[in-house]
Amino acid sequence: MKKIYVGNKKYNMSLMEHKVIQHFLTFKKTYSENRLQFKLPKKCKSLTLLELGCGAVPVANHDSIYIGIDIVPQLLGYMKENNPECHLILANAKQLPIRNQVIHDVALNTLLHHLISKTKTQSNKNIDNVFNEIYRITKTNSTIYIRELFIGNKLYSWIMYYLTYLLSEFNIKFPSLGLYDGTIVNFLTEKKLKQLIETNGLITIYRNLEDWMVKKIKLGKKGWYILRKRIFSAAITRTYHTTT
Repeated sequence: MKKIYVGNKKYNMSLMEHKVIQHFLTFKKTYSENRLQFKLPKKCKSLTLLELGCGAVPVANHDSIYIGIDIVPQLLGYMKENNPECHLILANAKQLPIRNQVIHDVALNTLLHHLISKTKTQSNKNIDNVFNEIYRITKTNSTIYIRELFIGNKLYSWIMYYLTYLLSEFNIKFPSLGLYDGTIVNFLTEKKLKQLIETNGLITIYRNLEDWMVKKIKLGKKGWYILRKRIFSAAITRTYHTTT
């Protein structure tokens, strides 16, 4: 495979990222079993598929060149043992060690709400950075597959972030609501996702959402978005990272 990434960029891991890592290590089995249920369909053909936040189970089963990126080395090690054909990179999705415009397609399987920081505003900026990076590394007409949980409105999103933040600080958990040790979540509204799509030169070509229910309470929507990268427009500007 032609080398498309650049060395092994080092980054300073934040305390919040350490919390995320510990959470995923604690519930590795649960998350891995869940991911097995949500593979990309075989009809989603790709020459090169990059999955951000791949965890221990790849989102694709077909014959594309698969590249997985995650910040949890133990999960990457587990995936390599069970999927030796996969190309894996230990890296942060906010600053990808990948050259400009070399990736055909990208998949994000319930990653966005785990991109947390010390505040809700900073967490939203993490998501913005990931979309900027996706735009930078993908070719024209690339396809982006996003499976995500979307909260009903902006107020719910803020409440869920700070509620889970406080619960995490005091080691309080509510398994019946899906809130386990160290769970901190920053759920997008569907309106916010649409804004990200529009400002990052993408268009929606497929949308399949269903109600997201917890204990008969409707929190929002969950499901897949499939996006297409449009031809570059002068109205869309990006500052590309220098790669050598």
